[in-house]
Amino acid sequence: MKDRRLPQHIMDMPQIPRAIYTSIYAKRWDDTNYFISSIGMPGCGKSTSLLKMAYELQVDPVTLERNFDVEQQVVFSVREFEKRVQATNEKLEPGKVVIYDEIEIDSNARGFDAISKQLELVVSTMRFKKNIIGVSLPHERQLLKSVRRLRNARLDCKFVNHAQGFTWAKLYNLVYDMTADTHNNSNKEAKNYFPRFNLQTANGIRPFKIKGLKVKLPPKHIIKPYKKMKSEFLNDFYAKQIAYWDKEDSKKVDDGVNFSTACEWIDKYKDELVYKGKVEPILLADQLKISESKARGYATAYFRKKEIKKVKSMTYMD
Repeated sequence: MKDRRLPQHIMDMPQIPRAIYTSIYAKRWDDTNYFISSIGMPGCGKSTSLLKMAYELQVDPVTLERNFDVEQQVVFSVREFEKRVQATNEKLEPGKVVIYDEIEIDSNARGFDAISKQLELVVSTMRFKKNIIGVSLPHERQLLKSVRRLRNARLDCKFVNHAQGFTWAKLYNLVYDMTADTHNNSNKEAKNYFPRFNLQTANGIRPFKIKGLKVKLPPKHIIKPYKKMKSEFLNDFYAKQIAYWDKEDSKKVDDGVNFSTACEWIDKYKDELVYKGKVEPILLADQLKISESKARGYATAYFRKKEIKKVKSMTYMD
């Protein structure tokens, strides 16, 4: 007999968050997992929102008290992601959360196709583990369609309201067409729709479509270790990037451009080179007369260098 009790903190929530969290929490009773991607521009609260959801949904199976452990359940590589899911005991810890953060960095190093294939294998073959899985990335099309169609939902993060302490986002439930191509009559690969619930109002119960929601900031004991982990991860990534480009620059100096001069150039012509928070590598390559591959490497390293400077002081993370 499955324990179908809801945690008290979820039952005590206002109607809208209670309805959302209840629908996700109940997945474990269907012996399946829940897979959500968090997307949006840098600084819009992608990771922070997943942390908040993890904090509310991860509970001790006996006491139903929150017990999400950031250091054990947030990972930055597909290998660690696979290990965490594989180690989940579906009988003793149903609904255990695993968050795969900064997926674009791991994918840039290994290749998005390789990462997607590993993700697909884990998510599709380990549904019985009953995990709640969250991944954050800027653009969902960075993942192969075979992985995207395994998702239950996506959280489209728009902006962070620092004064009031929440991320404004839109939650979409996803339904993919699993039939043959002959049944595909449109270019849309999935149906996405806002969550709908019956809510109690002054005029009685009525259907309600949730077109947007405020995802509040997780508590400090969740944010603090996450910031430390992310800072260490980004610093390690940045150090490796610099070492790589220093090595490359020592091999080829004919263009006279190294990472330091590229950073100075980007800072000087930021209005021309930066679009939606990212350096345009094609423009950088053209202006500095370097290869596009070299420009892409510099652009990625430059962005991470700036992010590291902010990571320790930020309240909200990507």
